[in-house]
Amino acid sequence: MIGLEKAPEQTQALRAKTLGASSVAGALGLSQYREATPLADWMKRQPDYEPTASTVPMMMGHATEPLNRDLYASRLCQDWRVIIPDQQTHPDYEWLTCHPDGFVVDEFGSVRWGFEAKWTTVQHYKTDFPVDWFVQCQISMAICGLDRWDLSILVPGASDVVTHTIEADPDYIATLVVLAGNYWRDHVVAGVRPEAEPVDLALLARVPNESAALAEADQDTEEKARKHAGLLAQIKDLQADADALKLDLAERIGAHGGVVGDFGKIYFKAGSRRITDWRSIALLYEPPRDLVAHFTEEKPTARAFKTYYKEAGEDDQGKLD
Repeated sequence: MIGLEKAPEQTQALRAKTLGASSVAGALGLSQYREATPLADWMKRQPDYEPTASTVPMMMGHATEPLNRDLYASRLCQDWRVIIPDQQTHPDYEWLTCHPDGFVVDEFGSVRWGFEAKWTTVQHYKTDFPVDWFVQCQISMAICGLDRWDLSILVPGASDVVTHTIEADPDYIATLVVLAGNYWRDHVVAGVRPEAEPVDLALLARVPNESAALAEADQDTEEKARKHAGLLAQIKDLQADADALKLDLAERIGAHGGVVGDFGKIYFKAGSRRITDWRSIALLYEPPRDLVAHFTEEKPTARAFKTYYKEAGEDDQGKLD
């Protein structure tokens, strides 16, 4: 095993005070991930923000980082090693930071380049990785004053990592830093919420209601609601057509596992999955009520967006004229 220094503490409060390299793509609207938007980044910096639970990919990324680093380090020249540095801050912009997964140092202790570890189940990311990772490495190089950053990718079942060497692109970095500065100044410092995108509805649902009363719709809201109702009706009709075609295709496939043609492939076959009924296991051991109460808490749910559009000729009570 390669000897490593202790990883730095990374708390939500610390992350909220600066724009980390891994968050730049999302803050600038460049991310390939639906959940990484400018509004999402901005909301995470608000005092009343409650972090969501870590996802499985996030937990796996942290858990496999030491293995990834060891596999990568085993390829280095003799007496070269990977160290884990503290948080790094841009020399000119204290709001721009990064937490490198490692620095590669030579036998004399000089830092040669940076190292970033990634874990993914998406096989094509080994060669066609998300722009988020590329932006993260470019910003990290700008912060640390390096001209090379190695991206080490580990996928389940692989015996080794796939490494991409990313060279610094000064013009691209300069543009990123300017745009990141604009975002930090105009939204984070100014406290101005970025414009929401359609994928941000789940974020808005986490903002608590100030009142349970219904607001009176103005003319613009009336028009948008009617347009939304029309689109939903079209979607319903299209979905019915799609379901009919899906049924027809399934009957054509019959007992086969699917069908293939110039259009592509359609699979229609059974799979399997393993499910553990943890609730039944817990009840089998009859836990005491005080223990159940200790691990039970009531939390407010996200706001549900529900529509009740009137049909033609229908009044406010749902009755027909």
